[in-house]
Amino acid sequence: MCDPGADLLVTRLVYAETWTRQAARETGNLLRIGAALRMLHSLPLRPGIGRVSFEAQAKFLEGQLGATGSAQPAVRRLAATAFEILAGREAIVALCHNDLHHLNILDDGDRLWLVDWEYGGCGDPLFDLASFLCQHGSTHEERQVLLSAYAGDVAIPIDLVEAACRAFDYVQWLWYRLRGANHPGDAAGHSSRAEAISQRLLSGPVP
Repeated sequence: MCDPGADLLVTRLVYAETWTRQAARETGNLLRIGAALRMLHSLPLRPGIGRVSFEAQAKFLEGQLGATGSAQPAVRRLAATAFEILAGREAIVALCHNDLHHLNILDDGDRLWLVDWEYGGCGDPLFDLASFLCQHGSTHEERQVLLSAYAGDVAIPIDLVEAACRAFDYVQWLWYRLRGANHPGDAAGHSSRAEAISQRLLSGPVP
């Protein structure tokens, strides 16, 4: 189905349910999303897929915010350190979704479907893990279940996971601040979300 006037294109209809925030924190589903991400990140990269850099996105958003982008220097220092940690390892590039909150996960009872690929592209797979962990407020135990399902016996250094979470949260923080500045009618909600993220960043590593 195609309706250009409504900017709508449906190429395949999937009979499935969207996850709830609670469903995204259940052990069985953490195992499933970990396995799904492992499969996603093992897919061969095809020509023409754009590269996604969270560091470049952070710089772009900072520029859009202008003078206000320098607010809360402590948050910016945390982000800079996080990006330095991630840059210090051997580069890993995979096909990534980059916006893994529960509303973008469909469950047909047999398999999971990841939808809304607006931010998808070739990038660092750690940011898919960080996206899921940050957007659902995952506990230490939930994080361990997800990482074990994803990596198996190959442990992911915790400092890299924490750095990816801080960097992801920083980009989120900038995005909500910019949305608040550009959409006055929704400014209160975006400001509240940005404040919650900044508090999480300043409080320390992922629980």
